[in-house]
Amino acid sequence: MANLRIKTPPASLAVDVETAREHLSVTESDDNYLIQQYIEAAIGYLDGWTGILGRALMPQTWEMVLETFPAGCIEIPLGPVTAIDSITYLDEDGSSQVMNSSLYQTDMTDAGARIRAPEGWPSVGDYLGAVTVQWQAGTGCPAAIRAAILIMVSDMFNNRSGSAEANGRVKALIAPFRRLRV
Repeated sequence: MANLRIKTPPASLAVDVETAREHLSVTESDDNYLIQQYIEAAIGYLDGWTGILGRALMPQTWEMVLETFPAGCIEIPLGPVTAIDSITYLDEDGSSQVMNSSLYQTDMTDAGARIRAPEGWPSVGDYLGAVTVQWQAGTGCPAAIRAAILIMVSDMFNNRSGSAEANGRVKALIAPFRRLRV
């Protein structure tokens, strides 16, 4: 079973406070902290492995820890994958090794990636979390998702209890980007 975790979060948010303030027609900075919280809540709802879209909205670094190498391909379930940074493993002596990238092939997509070693995976020791794959995900937030974030922020700001109309618009905007788990 794989364990996913974010190593380096995005350097910037998909929507900044100034853009949200313009969308809300708020001219004073008194509500900046509240608006920031709403932006972070909206992005948290959508972004990353636990977000409803199941994808990285902005560039970020992730890692997946495995108990051993699989029989076939390593499946990276979070995209869009832009680069595989490293594959490290604990050899039979317990020493950490970095696998040379010339020994594996990658198929990187918006949905994730597959990694295979045509000559076979190296032997690993019997250790918890013996294999770690680190990768870059996210290329930038599409306009439709930014619009959905602004609608969510607006709804949270103006209707502290939420509205069905805004929820419907958000679902329609993000539907094409949602990763379905099977």
